[in-house]
Amino acid sequence: MTQGRVPGVTPPSRTNRNERRRRSRRIEAIVTATVVVLAGFYAWTRSGADPSATPTPPAPGVSASPSRPADLAVLSITGGSGPMILIVGTAGGPVAISLPEGLIQVVPGMGETTLDTLGQLNGPTVRVGVSNTLGVWVRHYGVASVQSMAKAVASAGGLPVDLGRAFKANGMVVGPGKVTLTGLQVLAYLTGPKAEVASRWRVFTTALLRQHLPLSSASLVDTDDAAAVSRLLASARGATPTVLPVTDVGGLVQAPDFKAIDVLARTLLGSTVTPTPVIVQNGNGVPGVGAIVAKRLIPVGFRVVISTNAQSFDVLRTSILGLGVATAGAAGRARRALGVGKVTVSSVPSGVADVKIIVGKDFK
Repeated sequence: MTQGRVPGVTPPSRTNRNERRRRSRRIEAIVTATVVVLAGFYAWTRSGADPSATPTPPAPGVSASPSRPADLAVLSITGGSGPMILIVGTAGGPVAISLPEGLIQVVPGMGETTLDTLGQLNGPTVRVGVSNTLGVWVRHYGVASVQSMAKAVASAGGLPVDLGRAFKANGMVVGPGKVTLTGLQVLAYLTGPKAEVASRWRVFTTALLRQHLPLSSASLVDTDDAAAVSRLLASARGATPTVLPVTDVGGLVQAPDFKAIDVLARTLLGSTVTPTPVIVQNGNGVPGVGAIVAKRLIPVGFRVVISTNAQSFDVLRTSILGLGVATAGAAGRARRALGVGKVTVSSVPSGVADVKIIVGKDFK
């Protein structure tokens, strides 16, 4: 039976559909190649190829190593014109890290994922994704909608901002310059043109970190601990948002710059461990098992660089393979974190990761 067209909607031409398919395939190929190349480069930098090299200096505005490890939360705001994700907390001082629009990253259990997609997902998935990229476990998560964030601003009496350019809200022109946005104006600001998402997010986060905006359980539609998220947002007050370091890939996407991210983790967050790259494959067929495994691995110093399905979902016993003669310690550490699995070590390094895990049915 032939389906009728939806009234008022013009179907795309075959040429346009084919062009979108070709563009999608090009992007997927570039992203896949980038993940492998970056993972290999990341593993090479860990090997100490040039011990005498001068350490990479901290990013501008990043202070020296703090006195204690970071206590972090990730705040994701949904329903806006684009992805809005901010990591906040303290590490001997206020901390704020913003994820740039266009970022594509490995989210354990999902594979390569755009920031647009990640920003639409639930809090636990967002936390695992940003923790994996950052190489530091983010303890808490909170997801707010643009509507609930606007209500929080209204309850606080407004949000002072410094607008570089004016915008329209409810038929009125707001700005430019220093103004105090009402809740309704915040809603209009965050749901404006998609082309302005990145610039408006910078203005909003800068303002958000200049004053404490209390977040309650009513403000967060998904959270593990609303009080903790609000506390960590308050502890980040006064921080200048640091943009997560990325590298351009073919001018189409941005991939994490793991070398620079690890420097950032040491200098800003007090991390003392360079994450060990690991491949995780789902061999038991349980949906989301990659994220569950990552939740155990990331806090003990691993970073998932490839997350895929195994060739079969009938793997009975978890396999933990050290990829290289010097990887036995890392493989054993993964075994202790998972609590199951047979450890073996190959004398041949992969050039991509130090450990490969195929999750079997013994993993609960």
